[in-house]
Amino acid sequence: MTIHPARIIGCADRIGSLAAGKDADLVIWSGDPLDVMSRAERAYVDGREIYRYDYDRREGVFASS
Repeated sequence: MTIHPARIIGCADRIGSLAAGKDADLVIWSGDPLDVMSRAERAYVDGREIYRYDYDRREGVFASS
């Protein structure tokens, strides 16, 4: 969700942009996320990396809990 929808629903103080103290899950893509050739390279939940794509092994690696 981006800042504009977050403002509309009244929760821009918690979500909608990246800033210290806000809730955020983040995915870093290799390209346009709507392009079928793009892949998720890294994913973070609550500031902790939970997934990364390993280019040497050519596969995704999920962080152990």
